[in-house]
Amino acid sequence: MKIILEALVAVDTPEENAGLKTTLTFSSATNPYANQPPQRFFGAMKNSAYSILLGNYENAKVGKPEVGKGDDGVSFQIFPIKITAASRKFLIAGVDPKYLYDAADGSTFCLFNWILSEDPKTKNWLLDTVYLVAKPDAGGE
Repeated sequence: MKIILEALVAVDTPEENAGLKTTLTFSSATNPYANQPPQRFFGAMKNSAYSILLGNYENAKVGKPEVGKGDDGVSFQIFPIKITAASRKFLIAGVDPKYLYDAADGSTFCLFNWILSEDPKTKNWLLDTVYLVAKPDAGGE
């Protein structure tokens, strides 16, 4: 998890898209981009609300994971990640307001759930998917 977050922050170091390539390296076979051309993933990350993960935030806090086993017997972990940034950074990234929360201290944040599964062969944790978590009052979306 930490490796992927750090790679995304340093997305173009030491070369263009290096952090995105690292993310793909740690992706499971069930990841929607696992069997896509890498350029499709690069574009999706850079041209969507997920671009906030490319170091365009002030703070990222990883919460305690929910752990379990899927129906297929594969272990999984769901990590909540709280991203705090200036409101304008969320606006620039195109994060829909239904995903923005107001903290008591006046800051703005969004929540991502990162789902990882354990590769049965290597026992490595691999990234299945990442998604934004809508506010409870956002109409159940």
